Amino acid sequence: MQLLVYLPLLIPALAAIAARPLAARLEPREATWLLTAATVVLAGCSTVALALLVASLVTKVIALWRLRHLMSVSTREVLPWRGLAVIVAAAVIAGLVSTTVSAQPHLPAIVRMALASVIYAITYGALGLWWGVWSVAPYWAVVRQRIFRAGEPVAPVDTIVTEPREAASHDR
Repeated sequence: MQLLVYLPLLIPALAAIAARPLAARLEPREATWLLTAATVVLAGCSTVALALLVASLVTKVIALWRLRHLMSVSTREVLPWRGLAVIVAAAVIAGLVSTTVSAQPHLPAIVRMALASVIYAITYGALGLWWGVWSVAPYWAVVRQRIFRAGEPVAPVDTIVTEPREAASHDR
């Protein structure tokens, strides 16, 4: 469902790619009518996408409200608000950093876009790791387990024990 919400937003992107070649091949009057009709359709698609996003938000808020009442807890205890705030802050900071890079006029547009994307990803990932929103320790544990215990079956990420194997076997 979540990915289908964004589907109407892809249609304007495809239409933007096709608009210039179509306008160049058609007569001015036909091209104007085509672009006007396409604009109306694309505005409708964007409206549908926003309506679906709002509907999704409303259903999630209602579900959280019911969950809060069922669990008899405060709203503060329902969601990890600190983690959500840190994720939003990291996204905003990474967006500002990548925007400053993409605003450099002396670079070609494709280079600016690629460079801004890479810088956004690196900044967002570094801030998330630095602020402790996510951790790479469980994944490194899986890599170490696969390297050093190649013949043994690999445990899922949630069940990996961080203490040495010998200490774990003596406790049993």
